[in-house]
Amino acid sequence: MKNLSCTYMQKLKTFWHVLKHSLIPLDYYYHKLRTTHFSFSAKYFVSLVFGVVFVATILKASMFVISYTPDDLRTLITSVEEHYPEDLVIHINELGRLSTNDHKPYILFSPFEKNPRPLVVIDPRADKEKIYEYESNVLFTERRMIFMIDSGMYELNYQLSEPLRIDSADIASISNNAQVVLDSYWVFIVGVMLAAMFIAPPLILAANIVTLLIASFVVLVVLSVITKKRKFTYQKLLQISLHAVTGPLLIQCFMFIFALKAALPYWYMLLVYLFLAGGVYEAYFAKKK
Repeated sequence: MKNLSCTYMQKLKTFWHVLKHSLIPLDYYYHKLRTTHFSFSAKYFVSLVFGVVFVATILKASMFVISYTPDDLRTLITSVEEHYPEDLVIHINELGRLSTNDHKPYILFSPFEKNPRPLVVIDPRADKEKIYEYESNVLFTERRMIFMIDSGMYELNYQLSEPLRIDSADIASISNNAQVVLDSYWVFIVGVMLAAMFIAPPLILAANIVTLLIASFVVLVVLSVITKKRKFTYQKLLQISLHAVTGPLLIQCFMFIFALKAALPYWYMLLVYLFLAGGVYEAYFAKKK
């Protein structure tokens, strides 16, 4: 058991060493990769993806649990049921259009603040920008639901196979069912975490492998055109990319945890090329001091 523990700790130390040097190429690390076996880098890349998913899942779940405790959610559900108007009826037709039987917007105020602000607004006549005017977390317009997460705006269309009608009796039924679900709050949280840890890594691995295969080929073509004196192999460039992707992956993890949105489209691909170019430069062109 002691030997097993020592072996595990040694692997963690090795992984941490490789991660640091892949992110910041100390001691001409990328130059050393030119003589390192490809399988070493492949193992690191797989470990990196699983490690990033594990950390992101734990932190994201922790932030959710801190922000939305079972008691808070019960209070919110009870507030929705108590304040929902008896005569308000919400319709969503088969074309995904929402309407109500009241021309006035319906506003549910937050039960968690001394000076309540709008938490949910139903206003079929509003456009998505009105969520800022309402200062609400969620806005239901005629065609879509708009919601704010950490200052980022997201949209969700109403996609139904058949028309939907919601009245006060339906809200009461939904509230009762939600209270029952909350009895299994921790089971649900752990289940979602385990599902994320099993499902996310293969998807992230596949997406990044495709990205790195393409990026390495592009860099090989560019190097072949601008450099005639040196020979570059596709396998070695791909190996360098397995380490260079460390930075983009960690940045993506950070943005996921804190629900940040990049203003620049295709930012991840651009970062991959930037870090890969830096790795190639350090491996082949940088002069040792």
